[in-house]
Amino acid sequence: MSRQVSRLESRIATKLFIRTTRHVALTELCGTYYHHCRRALDGLQEAERAITDLQNIVTGQLRISAPVIYGERRVALLIHDFMKQHKSLEVIFT
Repeated sequence: MSRQVSRLESRIATKLFIRTTRHVALTELCGTYYHHCRRALDGLQEAERAITDLQNIVTGQLRISAPVIYGERRVALLIHDFMKQHKSLEVIFT
């Protein structure tokens, strides 16, 4: 790990840690670097979630057959929330 940190410090030309024999602390520049890296990683995760969400959109038609009384009393209540979640889905009652 220390070799990787040393390589990173060389690449960005700054010290990220204050090292003593008993203590290791972050420099102010390290904190700044960390916050920028964290924002970049958060942005990548958000992009992955957006793509995943777009691929999980339910589309097409859903045909539901049920007796009228049962449909009015049970199915209609359940399907209302389902339709709100899946706006690209067409529900057809028969």
